[in-house]
Amino acid sequence: MNPNKLFGPLQYVILTVPLFLLLFVSESLNAQVYINEVMASNSATLADEDGDFPDWIELYNAGATAADLANYGISDDAEDPFKWVIDTLTLEPGAYYLLFASDKDRPADSLNYPHLNFKLSSGGEGVYITAPDSSNADSLIFPELRTDESYGRTPGDLSNLLFYSDPTPGSANSTTGYSGQLPTPELTPEGGFFTRSVTVSLADTSMADYVYFTLDGTDPTTSSSLFGKDPRFFNFTTTLKVKAIKDGMLPSDVVAQTYFTSVSHSLPVISLVTDPDLFFDETTGIYVEGPDSNEPNFTKDIEIPVHIEYYDEEGNQGFSANAGAKIYGAYSRNFAMKSLSVFFRGQYGLSELEYPLFKEKDINTFQSFILRNAGNDFGGAHMRDAVMTTIVKNDIDIDVQAYQPAVVYINGDYWGIHNIREKINEHYVEANYGIDADDVNVIENGETPEASNGSAEDFINLMAYLETADLSQPEQYESVTSQIDLDNYIDYMVIEIFYANTDWPGTNVKLWKPRGDSSQWRWWLYDTDHGFNLYSGEGDYNLDMIEHTTQTQESLLKYSNPLWSTLLFRKSGEPYFTHPVSVAEILAEQRLDDATIITALLHDTIEDTGSTKQDIARLFSHEISELVDGVTKLTKIQLSSMETQEAENIRKLLMAIAQDIRVILVKLADRLHNMRTIKAMPRVKQQQKARETMDIFAPLAGRMGMQFIREDLEDLAFKVLNPKGRESIIRRFINLQKDAGDVIQRISRDMHTEFGKEYIEAEVLGRAKKPYSMWRKMQEKELSFSRLSDIYGFRIICASEVDCYRILGVIHRRWKAVPGRFKDYISQPKSNGYRSIHTTVSGRDGKQVEVQIRTRQMHDVAESGVAAHWSYRDGVRSENPFTVDPVQWITRLIDDFDSEEDHEVFLEAVKLEMYADKVFCFSPKGDVLTFPTGATPIDFAYAIHTRIGNSCVGAKVDGLRVPLWTKLRNGQSVEVITAQGQNPQPTWLDMTETGKAKTAIRRALREADKERMVVMGKALLRTAFEHIGKKATDKSLELAASKMRFSDSKELLARVGSTEVRPGHVVQLVHPEVAAADDFDVDQASAVIGLNEGQFLDRRPCCGPLPGERIVGIASGGSGVSIHAIDCLELARFEEKPELWIDLHWHVGKHAAVYPTGIEITISNDAGVLGRVCTIIGEMGANISDLSFVDRKPDFYKIEISVELNGIEHLHSLLTQLEAEAEVASIKRCRGFKQENIPQE
Repeated sequence: MNPNKLFGPLQYVILTVPLFLLLFVSESLNAQVYINEVMASNSATLADEDGDFPDWIELYNAGATAADLANYGISDDAEDPFKWVIDTLTLEPGAYYLLFASDKDRPADSLNYPHLNFKLSSGGEGVYITAPDSSNADSLIFPELRTDESYGRTPGDLSNLLFYSDPTPGSANSTTGYSGQLPTPELTPEGGFFTRSVTVSLADTSMADYVYFTLDGTDPTTSSSLFGKDPRFFNFTTTLKVKAIKDGMLPSDVVAQTYFTSVSHSLPVISLVTDPDLFFDETTGIYVEGPDSNEPNFTKDIEIPVHIEYYDEEGNQGFSANAGAKIYGAYSRNFAMKSLSVFFRGQYGLSELEYPLFKEKDINTFQSFILRNAGNDFGGAHMRDAVMTTIVKNDIDIDVQAYQPAVVYINGDYWGIHNIREKINEHYVEANYGIDADDVNVIENGETPEASNGSAEDFINLMAYLETADLSQPEQYESVTSQIDLDNYIDYMVIEIFYANTDWPGTNVKLWKPRGDSSQWRWWLYDTDHGFNLYSGEGDYNLDMIEHTTQTQESLLKYSNPLWSTLLFRKSGEPYFTHPVSVAEILAEQRLDDATIITALLHDTIEDTGSTKQDIARLFSHEISELVDGVTKLTKIQLSSMETQEAENIRKLLMAIAQDIRVILVKLADRLHNMRTIKAMPRVKQQQKARETMDIFAPLAGRMGMQFIREDLEDLAFKVLNPKGRESIIRRFINLQKDAGDVIQRISRDMHTEFGKEYIEAEVLGRAKKPYSMWRKMQEKELSFSRLSDIYGFRIICASEVDCYRILGVIHRRWKAVPGRFKDYISQPKSNGYRSIHTTVSGRDGKQVEVQIRTRQMHDVAESGVAAHWSYRDGVRSENPFTVDPVQWITRLIDDFDSEEDHEVFLEAVKLEMYADKVFCFSPKGDVLTFPTGATPIDFAYAIHTRIGNSCVGAKVDGLRVPLWTKLRNGQSVEVITAQGQNPQPTWLDMTETGKAKTAIRRALREADKERMVVMGKALLRTAFEHIGKKATDKSLELAASKMRFSDSKELLARVGSTEVRPGHVVQLVHPEVAAADDFDVDQASAVIGLNEGQFLDRRPCCGPLPGERIVGIASGGSGVSIHAIDCLELARFEEKPELWIDLHWHVGKHAAVYPTGIEITISNDAGVLGRVCTIIGEMGANISDLSFVDRKPDFYKIEISVELNGIEHLHSLLTQLEAEAEVASIKRCRGFKQENIPQE
């Protein structure tokens, strides 16, 4: 016997299959479908479509025929066998099928497995599959399972159940199986404190062959030291890790214990044991800088496994558990002593820790806690933050983190004193207040509120209300205090100010409230380590904290102070002044002249105070008094009213603007701030103001070229008019960001890299489009959110016009331009002075992004519009050659329509002028119809009625006959010419812009071609059914149509003929007991679907498309159609000839091997190699039609071989088989580039 082997044959095994389980197994031995494998603690084995790692159950059909599992029940409760019911599922012989036990309750779809409405217990339980008649189809009782281990049946002996450390979801259990899993070795004594030395032994080793151990924190392996029978002696502090191993069984879990010798502490002790490389490896360790100083490892969100032990002040072990750890904190990550977050998750063992970490709180359960370093005390253990917590935690109404100082060891080395602290999150609220974590809103309120749990919407609305609320009014005061826990807020503010926390309130702020309208926000006191004169060199001891807290001038602040930080100190008059100051700030950001800024500050004085125009002229100037009077008159104009009054008031609006354009600039800023605070208005008033904003002010801002104001006004109005639509857009965009990451930062970085190569200096500004902009595009083009392409936009600002075109070249060289999405507004500026180059390219991950390229002066006009005309820089009036004075446009508008008596016509004329991105056209009866830019008479015809559109043969625009592809312009009168017997043409799809027209055209085309599609569908289904020895009867087709929810069998045949439905799918629906019927021989005469009668194929040598590849047809002279692969370079030559393109598809089924394809192969110059290559080609069912030597060297030959194949899969199989040969150096498909002539018109 090997002297290192502990014991002989295994006497008994813990966790082997119990007898009662074999009884369950025996009941299912004659069954056809088995529960083949289960996993109850999945952390990394298999992810679902959401990126989660749920439990899973695997089914297996061991029978010789397909099994219909529709209406079968799946459950983990024998008393409730139909807990989850399978909708439809046919399991083919020998097939495997997965079900995620995720508790997500989601049915299967074409891409994803179903999600059950329950989870599995890693502690062991039963899984049952029950037939619709309630008989037991199969059951499997599994014991306790460790993370990422499965339990399942042995191939060839389904009654034999084993543990698997290498699970195989979706396939046979082909990896090594184990009869049981060894229990964790027990060390005697357990870890703790010892005077000088300690002798450690294994309590029971009878079940293991070997026990290995390590002392450096790494997990033991078979290469580690053997523990042996004799005890181990330690006279130094060490961490001991032990693992037991036995042939035929899963190894035990690793046990870790820390033995402290010759040390003692008056504080609790935490010992962390982990692989030292995970912490300190120079490349990958989370505690080090790593290879990239710009993105140090310790700044990354990386979690590593650790073993953690806790010893109380008396040296008694409180707990010993596996957990995860991350570096915690922000700025303090840069210091030598770092903070750690510790997490308890199921993948490590415990999903939560049950131990009273903090004596002052009656809380025993924790999902996580913090080991906080000394904060910003530069490595010294001053515990400033903890002291501040201690002072206030018992006497005032404030939420604070519990704390407990502790000594920390890492792998037996003393690491310093840390602070054990509660984590500030929803679990804190659940533990301290008993409110379910899912019912808590938690926000971090720095410069902008962000929800870390739940929603920030209530708080954002409250802040918007505060911007205009007058807290001297009782009802407004009560409205605010009903949403804020006032005692908590006052105590919080007093304490922060008393502590002189200068790293606040623009940052380090967290607050929470239960969900619900009647709940109140509470503030947490945390992260106060900047308090008590930390940085005395900066004069913090002199700082006026009242001034610091209420300061609004951002240039004096490290972070912008939030609005709520001034609540405690407001006077009754201050809320009134908030609005004019905010309006002035909006205009000051545009660097407007002094008169405009002063007007903004005074714009409400005549209306809301006793001041008069004469008072303003006396105190300021005549110019300012005229401007304030003009704004006051605009304010009194009610734009939303009856049409007669509305038209008259808009006339007044235009007249006032014409007097001095700065009046409307102030009014637009006024409206923008009012819309930002509109929540305080009654709902009816909100709707009225929002509609007025959308119809008048937003388009007017756009016409003035003030794009940022226009976009903000549109989005704020959209929030009122369609809140659910906006919320849906934002929710989908957030999900997109989670999936895609920071797209803007990555693309900006790529652009800067490319510009650097060309020595171009430019500023790159990236952003996502506003929710209203996305929604409008979805509505206009009838797209779903997932089909929106250019969600992200980039503005590149450079020094000169020449650089604009250089940058365009760089962008198009680096990224592929999207055809039809290029506009040059530099050479052809818009009427409002807008200049820029627009292009759309395919960026990272194939995402389309819009790029605008302009100079700084062009950018000022693009963003500020007419405001750029009054822009000042450094006190000097800016001279911008691109600004356009819109007074000329307004004057012309007044001259053209001031005499118009028809108020409706006048209103329509004004709106036509302001809606630059819309086209308004008149019908012969005078009705006005709205279309997207680029609409044609065909769109107009379908807008009137589908019947009119279908029978359209021509159109007159303003009395003149025009082609149907003519793009309509604002104000044109359109008359549609119809004729009986006319039908829509396929080319109309390219001539239309509206979704209504395109949908109607497609429907009409399908109906018109339906008979031909029905005939083709019959032929395809006849072949498919005959392939399995069946007939496509009327009854079988009606059955298939019903299952597929088509109106009748004729509709089904049409869909099959148009390739929308596969013939094999229909066969499987009617005859589920047979295999798929797509694998039948295809008649070469009908190899391609989509050709008209009399047309013949010409498979082009430039790409040599094979069955299975996506193809497109190009109509050539006569009746010929050239077919190309969809990625063929030759297709670019036909981009301007869309009428030649024909949508084609390869016939589904088995094609004959008659399609010549070239392959280039390099082989070694040895005897018999070429013969071997030819033999393989023949064995793969391919025929060699030509062979030529391209290059000969002493050691290698390069050969081109033309082989006849049956499709793309045949090619891939052949290339794989040849590449596996040792004598084959390289192999690839080669394509020719023979050009074809473009047919002339």
